[in-house]
Amino acid sequence: MKYAKMLGLLVVAAAALMAFAGSASATELTDGTNTKLPVGTVIHANNTTNTVLDGTVNITCKKSTIQGSVTNAGGSTTTVEGSISTLTFEECGNNTVTVSKGGTLIAHTHQHQASDGTWTETEGTTYASLTSTGAEVTVLTHNILGTVHCIYKTNATPIGTVHNSDHQDATGLATTAVVTVDSLPIPQTPTDFGCGSNAEWTATYSIDSPDHLDID
Repeated sequence: MKYAKMLGLLVVAAAALMAFAGSASATELTDGTNTKLPVGTVIHANNTTNTVLDGTVNITCKKSTIQGSVTNAGGSTTTVEGSISTLTFEECGNNTVTVSKGGTLIAHTHQHQASDGTWTETEGTTYASLTSTGAEVTVLTHNILGTVHCIYKTNATPIGTVHNSDHQDATGLATTAVVTVDSLPIPQTPTDFGCGSNAEWTATYSIDSPDHLDID
């Protein structure tokens, strides 16, 4: 089920946070003056599209928030990493989505992770690939037969990308950093019969803090 990769994170999840030391090339996050964002910097994002959690049933949530803080600021030989303190999914119809653990979000600058787990260098881009580990999401699906209880947990799960504040999108030059979540399957932990073996998470988030974010 595309349930929260919930970002997230997810996602989210701030999705803009973070990077996996040793697995990818050097990464840094900077502000509009090219100043490196230090450990402790808080990154916050809200969804700008519906959040879809797709699996045995499809769940659409109208509101979702990701917030985290930088725990490794990165550098010339390391990448950036952060912990997710807040990951929420609200207004999900006749369903309840809760996050017991936000996990860690990591950003692989200028790289793309293939389905086999390998990384490909893509120089000159203004985005980073995001991976979530340890995010744990509980989904309660309510129907006439009762409630189905499902839990999904990320484990080095690619969830999408984060783009610089100044990047080109379909409408031209965008001034706000954006997280695009389009996850690979998120494994289910043993729960109720009727839960899908995995979930997938799709959404778009706008980063409003810091107000300018670049990926170097």
